[in-house]
Amino acid sequence: MNTKSLIALLSLGISGVSIQVHAANDWYVSPSVSYSLNDSQRMKNNGWGVGVAIGKTLNTAWNIELNGRYLRLDGKKDELGVVGVDALRFLDRSTFAPYVVIGIGYAKEGGSNNNLMGNVGAGFLKQIGKNTDLRADLRYQIHDNRKDALGSGNLGDWLLSLGVNYSFGN
Repeated sequence: MNTKSLIALLSLGISGVSIQVHAANDWYVSPSVSYSLNDSQRMKNNGWGVGVAIGKTLNTAWNIELNGRYLRLDGKKDELGVVGVDALRFLDRSTFAPYVVIGIGYAKEGGSNNNLMGNVGAGFLKQIGKNTDLRADLRYQIHDNRKDALGSGNLGDWLLSLGVNYSFGN
């Protein structure tokens, strides 16, 4: 997938965010731990990471988030830092709330490899307290990698994350 196609896809997905902004406008924070199942072209194997998202519930269907994530894939050369924006489209807003996610970001890999990155996936929130939800999702992320940087072209990784959402609303 080239960069222009990725941007067009994300623009279409995020364009629905402006529809029906009338529901709860709660802000939340969501720390998480992640496990990356790496592309076979990477230097090393799979790895662990941590992340945090700051988000806003726009309405009953949409959330938008600003997030950061750090993955340590081999502890030496193959590390990944990501800053991005995600749109979450909820299928249901009950005590179990499944969603699909699409996002775009900036990835810094290793020493000097900086790339555009996109992700798509699915997950859920499960209410465990008045303002607290368990959160889990699985995403496929693609990096617009330069061929000379890691010896490969675009990289695609699976990312499994588990965390909590803490809402600052009612």
